[in-house]
Amino acid sequence: MVEKRDPKSLGDLSVVMMDARSGRPEPPPDVRRREAEIWRSIVDSMPRNWFGRETWSLLKGFCKHSFAAEKFGERYTELLEAGPPEAGAGVAIYWETIDKLGDLYGRETRAISNLSVRLRIAKLQRQRIEKDEAAIRNTPQRRMWEEKS
Repeated sequence: MVEKRDPKSLGDLSVVMMDARSGRPEPPPDVRRREAEIWRSIVDSMPRNWFGRETWSLLKGFCKHSFAAEKFGERYTELLEAGPPEAGAGVAIYWETIDKLGDLYGRETRAISNLSVRLRIAKLQRQRIEKDEAAIRNTPQRRMWEEKS
């Protein structure tokens, strides 16, 4: 690291004390209680300083979509467990409602999936892909014509 040659500022000379929770952003004040719980669970599950200020809006969107998916999922499950009405015009309305809730739930879960990839919180995004040529070359491979042992 290159040291600055100009005079040190007061900020450069000050000492920053770090506590156990430093580097973990608190949820914004304008989110619901459940969204704040989701925020904290995501932030606490990742390493410190994982979420810079530039990712907070994405994380906030992730929490909102997660909250919406929970609500749509709960309502969808309730309607499915209750089942359709016996007969009449309510049957068509029931299936239209099921269809609409399924679409809304699917939209929210796709948004969650997309944001989890962007925020690098999806498990697949955190795994390291083995690129070592020797490891790939030395991995035993079964040929199609060989019998399983």
